[in-house]
Amino acid sequence: MILRWDDKPEVMRMALFTITLSIMLLFNTLPSQQLIDSSGNVFYRITECQWNKLTLKSQILIQIMLIRSTQTNTLTAGKVYPINMESFGKIMKTSMSYFTVLKSMQ
Repeated sequence: MILRWDDKPEVMRMALFTITLSIMLLFNTLPSQQLIDSSGNVFYRITECQWNKLTLKSQILIQIMLIRSTQTNTLTAGKVYPINMESFGKIMKTSMSYFTVLKSMQ
């Protein structure tokens, strides 16, 4: 896009393509972030229940659930890229930095 900066229709086409890909990445990131937030809330929801009024078997199950819920669930892409809003922000920040560096070198 920077190499063809003088060709306005081509720049617009590439800019729209880039914006579309960014929006697609955002729409793929939002459900993953909701999963992370929801799995983080499980621990607090369990501790708010009246577990002392439950049967002994249920109390043991609650303890197991509490231990398991200390780790939040996350989605990853190929066990390499964690899909969350933090990673999305880093990608957007890095891509804008690359764009400004390349634009300043022109």
